[in-house]
Amino acid sequence: MELLRVISMILIMMIHAQFYLIPHSIPRWFILIGADAGVNCFVLISGYFGIHPKIKSFSSFIFQILFFVLIGNLISFCGGKASVTSFNFINFSWFINAYIALYVFSPVLNAYAEKATKRQFQWFLVLWAMVEVVMGYAIDYLKFDRGYSFQAFIFLYMVARYIKIHGGRWCSLDKRNDLFLFVLFTLISAFLMSYSEYIGKSAGGEYYLRAYNSPLMILASVFFTLFFSKLKLQSGVVNWMGKSAYAAFLFHCVILEWYRGTCLNFYNSNHYILASLYSVGFILLIFMVAILID
Repeated sequence: MELLRVISMILIMMIHAQFYLIPHSIPRWFILIGADAGVNCFVLISGYFGIHPKIKSFSSFIFQILFFVLIGNLISFCGGKASVTSFNFINFSWFINAYIALYVFSPVLNAYAEKATKRQFQWFLVLWAMVEVVMGYAIDYLKFDRGYSFQAFIFLYMVARYIKIHGGRWCSLDKRNDLFLFVLFTLISAFLMSYSEYIGKSAGGEYYLRAYNSPLMILASVFFTLFFSKLKLQSGVVNWMGKSAYAAFLFHCVILEWYRGTCLNFYNSNHYILASLYSVGFILLIFMVAILID
């Protein structure tokens, strides 16, 4: 699961590296939508292990955010730029806002997950899924904001709690089947996205198919998480990297303008295949620098 945490963060960094500069095609959307799943997987991991709030851990979490904001400001100052990243972490990232809300609310979710019967838990997930898909995805009347929200995180968190506590036949498939289903659901989304471009509806297709609370996206993320939950792997290096994976998110966000500009230069100066290889190498370099700083 720590390996999944590392991979999820690298996938998120791939999204922000603007890999959309690859020519439009089903493979292009498969890569991009597959990378989108990294956001959901990061929340699913939290649900799988469970969040157990403590003053010390919450203080460390906030300190880590402010520390990397400070690093970003120092880099900006040394680079001669006048812009300064706000130290108001509430305005820093939608993900941080949603995750803090999930963190604070997690004791209530944990209490229900532990006290509810399996049947009650199943009804909770079914009813929440119906509300989210109909009222929070199809028409977004309840402001789920395409999954960019605390409400969407609750469902992912509780799905992972259910997997960990109760499981079931759909959670016990062979890991190769889990990987196949992840690829299948991602490929369906990529095909639909490519078709929407073909008929001139790319904006609408991207709005729905790249939403984090898209049913296809949620299914792909869940089975990707299940695949990693069944891998037998012990590695001190992976655990060491996993502990600082969130630092990579913070670090690349505070240097996002330069980060994206560097990747854009790769694409402007090279063939897109070579540029993509350069971008991947650059992402891994930034990831390791963030870990060392952390």
